[in-house]
Amino acid sequence: MIRKVEGYTYRGQTFEPASHRLSEGAARWRIEVQPPSANTHDLFLHVLSTDGPKPAQLTRRDERITLRVDGWELRFDTSGSSTAVQVGSLSPKALS
Repeated sequence: MIRKVEGYTYRGQTFEPASHRLSEGAARWRIEVQPPSANTHDLFLHVLSTDGPKPAQLTRRDERITLRVDGWELRFDTSGSSTAVQVGSLSPKALS
């Protein structure tokens, strides 16, 4: 579930955004993401771009999740107690 929330909450207390001409809209909203049902472990990946949506390819094989987006590949190994992440460029230029 994805929802937008005004202000922010810390230790159960909700705070109004600071009033400053440079931050008028910056700290006013946040996005909360929750899984459809609670699990022991939930894995979220957020791909944000100021240039509009980028096509993404998601592959799942056993305990490995691979995402390719905008010339980058992210590999997640979820088999252990924590999630291991590898990030690599698919472009030879980025590696030199």
